Amino acid sequence: PIFWVLQVATLGSERRANEIVEALRDRGYKAFVSRYTRVDEALFRVQIGPNAQMDPLARIKPEIDRVLSVDSQILRYTQ
Repeated sequence: PIFWVLQVATLGSERRANEIVEALRDRGYKAFVSRYTRVDEALFRVQIGPNAQMDPLARIKPEIDRVLSVDSQILRYTQ
């Protein structure tokens, strides 16, 4: 099966990523942080999901973008 996430942000600060996740969870979103290593740098992706369908993520994208002043992306979920 293919699953999808809404990637809200990629940050260099794990603390800041966790703050955003908590704010999203307070709003009722299923948010989490995934660690990503680029060359020698650790980055932290804030994501919502995963969902089996893209439509629910597409519906919440405009609100997330407006509230957090971001341009989130719907991406295929990988573990």
